Amino acid sequence: MTLPCPARRPRSTPWATGLTVAAMIAAYTAGVGVALFGGCLAVSRWLGVALLLLGSAGAVPLIAQARSRPVARWFAGGAAAGLAVTWLIVVAILIAT
Repeated sequence: MTLPCPARRPRSTPWATGLTVAAMIAAYTAGVGVALFGGCLAVSRWLGVALLLLGSAGAVPLIAQARSRPVARWFAGGAAAGLAVTWLIVVAILIAT
């Protein structure tokens, strides 16, 4: 005789932990991107834009692939937000100079 399995309720999404991880990854990504641009700004502003564009183009496929994994989606969201913040800061710096 087989006993029926008790009804399993689905696990809830860990929003607090996930958003904390995403915020930390976003801050780290934005800091690295702005530091890369700031270092290249001393040489040429377009060199900084080119390197940031190259780094962003390399990160986008990895971010898109990680979005489908349960834990990695928080890292992907944070990295995408960090790249967006980086580009906003870079545009503001380019306009100001």
